[in-house]
Amino acid sequence: MGHPFHLEHATIGHGAKLSSSWQLSHTWPIPALIQTADALPDAAPFAPVADFEQMRSIAGFGAWECDLRDNGLRWTGEVFDLFGLPKEARVHRAEAVAIYDDESREAMELLRAYAIKHRRGFTVDVRLVRPDGQHRWMRLTTSLACEGGRPSRLYGTKQDVTFERARRETLKGTSGTDQLTGLATHTALEARLSQAATSEHQSPGALLVIDVEHIATIRRELGDAAGDACLDTIASRLAHDREDILVVARIDDYRFAVLMGVSSGPRTVEQACRQLVREISRPIYWQGYLLRVAPLVGMARAPESVAFEAELLVSVAVARAEAAKRRGRGIDKKPRTLSLIP
Repeated sequence: MGHPFHLEHATIGHGAKLSSSWQLSHTWPIPALIQTADALPDAAPFAPVADFEQMRSIAGFGAWECDLRDNGLRWTGEVFDLFGLPKEARVHRAEAVAIYDDESREAMELLRAYAIKHRRGFTVDVRLVRPDGQHRWMRLTTSLACEGGRPSRLYGTKQDVTFERARRETLKGTSGTDQLTGLATHTALEARLSQAATSEHQSPGALLVIDVEHIATIRRELGDAAGDACLDTIASRLAHDREDILVVARIDDYRFAVLMGVSSGPRTVEQACRQLVREISRPIYWQGYLLRVAPLVGMARAPESVAFEAELLVSVAVARAEAAKRRGRGIDKKPRTLSLIP
């Protein structure tokens, strides 16, 4: 059986108050992989992709594949550009790995060994030092394929996130932004909502609140640095440039908010929730450990052309996240930590 993911949502209008009549829950199955004593259970396994050619069609990403029989590589042009190598080059894995900085190389190799041993995918941000001396940050997403019951190839995407990381670093601590993550603050989010609420030409659509309080346990067990790394990684995964997302904010110690545009209909919002939960649920690498949290999501939607209070919209979404937490029976709520270093 798969673990259920719970979304609580509500629609509010002018003068609305919290009411049990608003409660409407969705339960979406998220398949769980086989749990073993020395492997983390994946809360949201990677969707299978048939072949390398399909990966090429994902806009804004470079696709890659590594044949585990001989470590042969296949890259799209975007990956060559990211590594600073000519597209006609014949790249061997050892040459590609040498472009990672030392810390990133260690992280990637530990995760690669884990993925092959336990047949799990992973996501990690790594730093490259290109032959021309330029540094790039890359988001490496990896899945694994098997043939005859044995791992045969690794494949996935490589995305340049250098600008995204630099932008968040620049914003950290500035007015209206969170010092740790570089995302908007609670106050800045409500200000944006208030502007939309009084405008005749725009509406905030839906507000998602994502609860990741399990990071508090990781903080107690491994220290503040581990907790901060989890929060920063989640912020990075949420901070994609997407047309349907207007604002991403950190609104509490262990809560994030995502403001969707008015064009995001119910189906789009549900799809966005699925994607966001997959992004956040993937284990986080930190100093030789894999850390996993189980997010819970609440949603509040304001109908178009109806006035509403920004503070109330946030309160409703938070209440729905709390309701999802209470109703989340069957979800493995404990954070998991796993050392990758023998």
